[in-house]
Amino acid sequence: MESKESAERVIQTAQSANSLSLFFLAQGEQTADSVMAHLTDFISEAKETLDFAVYDMRFGDQLKATLADVLRQRAAAGVKIRFCYDGDKPVHPNLAFGQDPAPSGTSAFVQSLGYPWRRIAGMKLMHNKFVIRDRTAVWTGSTNMTDDAFTRMENNILVILSEPLAAYYANEFEQLWEKENFD
Repeated sequence: MESKESAERVIQTAQSANSLSLFFLAQGEQTADSVMAHLTDFISEAKETLDFAVYDMRFGDQLKATLADVLRQRAAAGVKIRFCYDGDKPVHPNLAFGQDPAPSGTSAFVQSLGYPWRRIAGMKLMHNKFVIRDRTAVWTGSTNMTDDAFTRMENNILVILSEPLAAYYANEFEQLWEKENFD
């Protein structure tokens, strides 16, 4: 049986291993390339898995090439990559009826990357967005994965290194992946 001191030391070590990084984005105060660099830095540390849950994902050619390159590198290293995305974006939304106002294009973008994907359907929006790395770290926040969200909007990005919190997000992702719905 461990001594109380030893158990406390383990708890303190585990707590110090958790960390939170915040990035606040403001219109015109950062470039899309600089935000993509944060994202690709996060992605490039993956050793086993990358699970993306996205609401809106559409990048121009330059950012798409940057993202696709780092994903190819990780896949070549054996990292399993999957995407879930909100698939119910009408081309011309009827806002009066509560249809999703986000532009279409996420489906085509995600599918063009070439990794396993699931289109998530349902009457509600899948506005939550996150990336889980190796079930130990999470990239999340209000920021969608678009050029505009990276440069023209007031957004935030949180990078959380915490196995317990990553496990919560991983459970959410697995439910989306299996059900392909919000119910």
